[in-house]
Amino acid sequence: MAKKSTKSTKSEVSVKGQFTQENVPAMLEQVNKKIATLKGGAGKEPSTSGKNLPGFGEIAKITNEAELIKAYSSVTGRAKAYADAATAMKIKTKVPAFVLDGIAPAKWLEDITLRYQEVAFAQQITTLEKIKKTLEENLSAESKLANDLKKINDLMSDI
Repeated sequence: MAKKSTKSTKSEVSVKGQFTQENVPAMLEQVNKKIATLKGGAGKEPSTSGKNLPGFGEIAKITNEAELIKAYSSVTGRAKAYADAATAMKIKTKVPAFVLDGIAPAKWLEDITLRYQEVAFAQQITTLEKIKKTLEENLSAESKLANDLKKINDLMSDI
C-alpha cells in the first residue's frame, strides 16, 4: 500500500499532469497570486526602518522566526505594562503615548508581522520566483507582449 503524503497543500502551487504552452499564462497568473499571498505586504518600506527595537535591533535584519515572535511579545508586553503602570499610578493628567525608539507599538507590530511572513516563506517564495522566471521565458510572443503591457500599466499607475 502506498504511503499517503501528509504534506499540506495550502502553501503549494499544484502543477500536475501535462501542460502545453497555452497553459503557461494561467499557470503564471497562479504563481504570481501565490507569491503575492506569501509576501503579504513585503516590498513596502517598513515604518521602523533604521530604528532599533530595544533588545532586538533592527527588525529587517532578524532572520529567525522565534526571535520575531519574541520581539512581538516584547512590544505587546511593554505596551501593556506601560498602560497598567499609568493606571496604577492614578495619573490625573494626560498620559504620554508609549513609544519604543520613537515608534508607536502598532507600527512595530505591523513590521514584525510582515518580517515574520518574509522569513517564514522565504524558501517557498524563492522556488516560486524560479518557476515564474521559467514560465515567463516560455510565454508565447503574444502573451509576453500582454504581460509586458500589464507591467507597464502597473508601473504607470504608481507614478
